[in-house]
Amino acid sequence: MLNGKLLSNVTAGYCWDLKTKERFDNPLYLEGFGYKVYSQNDEDGIIHEILKRIGVSSGRFIEFGVQDGLESNTHCLLHYGWSGMWIEGSKRYCDAIKRKFHHVIQCGQLKVVNAYVDKNNINEIFTENGFSDTRGGGIDLLSIDIDGNDYHVWQAVECVKPKVVVIEYNAKFPPDLEWVMPYEETHAWMGTDKHGASLKAFERLGDRLGYSLVATNISGVNAFFVRKDLTQDKFAGPATAETFYNPFRADRIQFANGHPCSSCLKYEKARKIFAENREYKVLIWGTGDVCESLLNKLPDNCMIEAFVETMPDKQEFKGRKVISAESFQEYYDKTDVTIVASTSFADEIEETIETKIGNQENVFFWGTDILEL
Repeated sequence: MLNGKLLSNVTAGYCWDLKTKERFDNPLYLEGFGYKVYSQNDEDGIIHEILKRIGVSSGRFIEFGVQDGLESNTHCLLHYGWSGMWIEGSKRYCDAIKRKFHHVIQCGQLKVVNAYVDKNNINEIFTENGFSDTRGGGIDLLSIDIDGNDYHVWQAVECVKPKVVVIEYNAKFPPDLEWVMPYEETHAWMGTDKHGASLKAFERLGDRLGYSLVATNISGVNAFFVRKDLTQDKFAGPATAETFYNPFRADRIQFANGHPCSSCLKYEKARKIFAENREYKVLIWGTGDVCESLLNKLPDNCMIEAFVETMPDKQEFKGRKVISAESFQEYYDKTDVTIVASTSFADEIEETIETKIGNQENVFFWGTDILEL
């Protein structure tokens, strides 16, 4: 990308491009370590380098504003064995997370909370879910991206003191200008430049909270802060917006890595469902090709009670009754295990299971969970 010049088009001001290019020659700056695995831009690589320099303690994170979670700053950390909590205000996105990250949620590695975060509820949400320095344990990384009240919410956090804070800044404003969006509890970003705060404002807030600014990413989207007791001589300085500012380049620089992501690929050891010394009554959701692949591997000690279809077009399948979603709970209560073996109507299936039974301890997803039959 560099090869003598940083960008083919000047972004915000060529002076910023020249400053960024100079920083690539100094390993204390972090732009040169950026790369994308699952993050929106190159945040994964910068986070990885920061953690290499300061070390990991709890291996726990909190991130809010994750949408469906696939393109987030902490998705990759799940693959390194971290655990944590995602907070997302949209129920539709939360439902998608529960489906796409089902296995890491079910094993307790990831907790998902459907809530709109504001400066008045942030500490309560953290503490009630076991994420505080005095209750449940602290965290190593906090990532904030809510496109509006980010400044005010970070300022309100008191129950945890993470090692690293990643927060989206408003790169519209040059590094010497302090600007903060006034607090609006019901703010919804409309795609304009009214959001968050300038890098200078975050620099000064971080300083008051005990953090040093150590980097921004080359896309001019996120700022990275490290607790002052951990920085020592590990990063460039001084810790000011003028030292680390990058203008907004996310519309000019596109990061891509591999094929598109459709679900979390972090798998635990294969989960053995069936013991050998007893019979199991099994309810199977689906009658299509995915179901056929399951039936070919189902052990002999499994007795299929019925098949479920979201929109049944037959009364029987493989000699067993086909029931509708409305009858799901009645049959669920009479069986030992439910296996979802369908990719059609995935959202509707998830919603039905959550609504009718809540606890999904005996529900497994064929093709998503790694199961040993």
